[in-house]
Amino acid sequence: MKLYFEDSGGENPPLLMVAGLASDAVSWLFQAPLLQAHFRLILCDNRGVGRSPKPPGPYSIAEMAQDILELLDDLGLQRLSMVGHSMGGAILQRLALDHPERVSQLVLACTSSHFGGRAMAVAESWAGCVRLKAEPALLGRVLFPWLYTSEFLDQPGNLDAAVASLALHPYPLDAQGLDGQVEALRGHDTRGRLQAIKAPTLVLGAEQDLLAPPSVCVSMADSIAGSRLVVLPNAGHSCMLQTPVAFNQALLNFLLEERTPHDLRATGLEP
Repeated sequence: MKLYFEDSGGENPPLLMVAGLASDAVSWLFQAPLLQAHFRLILCDNRGVGRSPKPPGPYSIAEMAQDILELLDDLGLQRLSMVGHSMGGAILQRLALDHPERVSQLVLACTSSHFGGRAMAVAESWAGCVRLKAEPALLGRVLFPWLYTSEFLDQPGNLDAAVASLALHPYPLDAQGLDGQVEALRGHDTRGRLQAIKAPTLVLGAEQDLLAPPSVCVSMADSIAGSRLVVLPNAGHSCMLQTPVAFNQALLNFLLEERTPHDLRATGLEP
């Protein structure tokens, strides 16, 4: 499948970023300007969303990882750094396990080796709203309490601004595509396999993430030898949007530093 992608080009080392459920390349608007100073940045829309094809489902994480591989092959990129958020992290887990030679560094942000009952119920509710053609005001109020912290939502105007942004998104959600992605999440399970990931890995969590809680991130980091764990304080599932400065610093600390061979752990931004 030919995915929509954006490629900043240039001579810097390549970096691929893969978004989560119902999200597209626009998700990285607070990361792209900074990262383009250091990397040849490649952003894509997964199948089912944005500007990529939206075939009938169900989809699988394996199929979505194959989509990424085909994109990298078309670009002539054999080995590169990769960042995945939520479902994007699931896709990159599969890619790193099945094609370890393609991954030089791996960032798994707010993701899991298996999406349990709460995460799946929330995902299904979002898909149901889209299927019923819910107005953005309703969809946003179903969606955002799971993605942002109470502190963020308590600030006057923040929820209204998020809902307005959803209404203005240029590539509205497609029910068929979103249903396919939800099915892919349902089938994702890398439990018992994560120890086979060999690429230097950052597991990036958010302190108040309701969908991939810190305990899940700790378990993932414990399963991946030599990985680093960073948990962003006062952040929710969409930490790349809510707390972009901290998110970006955590990425750069990991992607640009000299790696050491022993196990690294952090619970903040400092290595």
